[in-house]
Amino acid sequence: MNATMLFTDRLQSRPVRKEDLPSATKGNIVRLRADQHLQLRGAIGSTVHAIDGTVWITQDGDIRDIVLEAGQSFIIDRPSDTLLTPLDKAAIRIDAAPSQRPFGRQWQPVLAAARTLFA
Repeated sequence: MNATMLFTDRLQSRPVRKEDLPSATKGNIVRLRADQHLQLRGAIGSTVHAIDGTVWITQDGDIRDIVLEAGQSFIIDRPSDTLLTPLDKAAIRIDAAPSQRPFGRQWQPVLAAARTLFA
């Protein structure tokens, strides 16, 4: 299963343009501003780590509110879309699901695209 990431602007519900992204990715760390969110598709089994700040995780079809503070982690447990929303600004790391790791590095193109957006 290939996982994809989509950076969007919360206020205008549009993909974030490169010029709107002053933050940077470093390795697998993604920094989000308060007015952005990150949508993950096909990321079941992947782990979200809050590196800095607070992140609200919403999984489509799930009534739970999952809020991660710096140092906490959550394993995505639904096959539906997952939305990561910083409550102010936040830094997160996403580790691919163990079942995705042996099948050809699906996350490498996604992370490379994220790095390009933030360059």
